[in-house]
Amino acid sequence: MPRFDVRPESFLYSTAFPVVWGDQDAQGHINHARFLTYFEQARCAFIAEYGLVVRGGDEGPVIAQAECRYRAQVSYPATVRVYLRSTAIRQSVFRMEYAIYNETTGELAADGATLILWVDLRTGRRKTLPEAWLKALRQRS
Repeated sequence: MPRFDVRPESFLYSTAFPVVWGDQDAQGHINHARFLTYFEQARCAFIAEYGLVVRGGDEGPVIAQAECRYRAQVSYPATVRVYLRSTAIRQSVFRMEYAIYNETTGELAADGATLILWVDLRTGRRKTLPEAWLKALRQRS
């Protein structure tokens, strides 16, 4: 997984989520799969903030790849802040990079990235990203 700058000040967008009791596993820390859900929640908040939500239709974004590097355990109760940015923006694909910090302790808990394709949902073939998406992504890269 390529390394990137995970310092909070290197990101232009962030959102926070409370850790809920059900996020924990039997060892008493946040289950590894929840970090990908935190990525998703932050990505959806970003998309909603820019009015880019896709409902139905014949085309839209799909995750082609997801990566996560776990840095520190997080336990309930806590709040996590997810920082994200868009990078490698191309005609039909872009990458989002994430850093998750435990706001309770200030520690970097995880970082990772997703590769997102814009596709025709009927055929699975790539399509060109809509102009509104390109503009919003470039503003937060």
